Amino acid sequence: MKRPPLRFRIRVVGAQFVRISVCETRPDMWRALAECHGEPHRHEYAATIFTPGSPDRGCIADLFFYWRGLRPGIIAHEASHGAFAIAAATKQGIGPDDEHVAAWTEKITEKIWLRTQSAPL
Repeated sequence: MKRPPLRFRIRVVGAQFVRISVCETRPDMWRALAECHGEPHRHEYAATIFTPGSPDRGCIADLFFYWRGLRPGIIAHEASHGAFAIAAATKQGIGPDDEHVAAWTEKITEKIWLRTQSAPL
């Protein structure tokens, strides 16, 4: 049974957010990437695009997945890219004390996991 596409935001601070898109199929994910960012991407399972100049004000990064490629490791991998994008956008440094990056990786991973596991089949 096919699952419908899922889109949601994870609020970061103030009006800033990370946008999550889970598409039906890999080609749908590729299409969504091209529509959102104007250039084709051919990632296998998922992609994170840092969007400092996004026309959607406040969007820090877009994370793209598709249902059959959605696995815990893939979610965590893309969440780490999202966490580094948040650190850059909020001007938090990266160094020996990068606990804020780990905390955002955890938060993004958990929110994606919870939302995708509760999505209708």
